[in-house]
Amino acid sequence: MKYKKPLWLSVYIFAITDLITTYIGLSIGLVEENIVGVFLLDNVGFIGLVIFKLFIIYFCYKLSERLMYGKWNYFTPLVLSIVWLIATSINIFFILKVY
Repeated sequence: MKYKKPLWLSVYIFAITDLITTYIGLSIGLVEENIVGVFLLDNVGFIGLVIFKLFIIYFCYKLSERLMYGKWNYFTPLVLSIVWLIATSINIFFILKVY
């Protein structure tokens, strides 16, 4: 499928923008609301969030390769991209609200 690589690239881009906006938000006094994120920040630090996102991408990629064939192979990266786009948008909204 010709859209597979660009979709997985968008997953990485939106994951990175989510991490960047989360870092900026935390640095200006906002708090993490995700239970997993709070646990990782309290026990591992910000690097825990990075490792967790990489794990999620790896897990979803492997799951997608094993369970989704042909035309459905685009579904997993599309959903991940949308979720992290929404998360990034929410982060940006609250960052701008503070300023």
